[in-house]
Amino acid sequence: MHYLKDNWPHLLLTLLGSACSSTFVVGFAWAVLGDRVASAERRLDGIDHSHVDETHWQVDQNTTAISSMKSDARQTSAELTRIDIRLGVIESKLDSIAAQLKARPER
Repeated sequence: MHYLKDNWPHLLLTLLGSACSSTFVVGFAWAVLGDRVASAERRLDGIDHSHVDETHWQVDQNTTAISSMKSDARQTSAELTRIDIRLGVIESKLDSIAAQLKARPER
C-alpha cells in the first residue's frame, strides 16, 4: 500500500496511457474494417448484372455440351463393344478355317 501512496500519479498516467492507446488501436481497427466493408460494398455495387446473366447462360451451354459429350462417349463405347464382338466372331471363323486347312490332306 505504501508503494501505491507514493506512486499514484505514475500509476494514474500509466492507466490513462494504456486506455488511450487501447482506444486508438480499437478505433484504428474499426476504421480499417469499415473501409474494407465499404470497399467490398462498392465492388458488389459495381457488378454489372448482365454479366451474371451471361455467365449463367454460358454455364447452361457448357452443361448441355457436357451432356452431349457423355452421350457420344456412351454411343462410342457401345460401338466399340459391337466391333470387338464382330472381331471375336471373325477370329473364331479364321481359327476354324485354319484348323480345317491343317486337317485337310495334302494333294
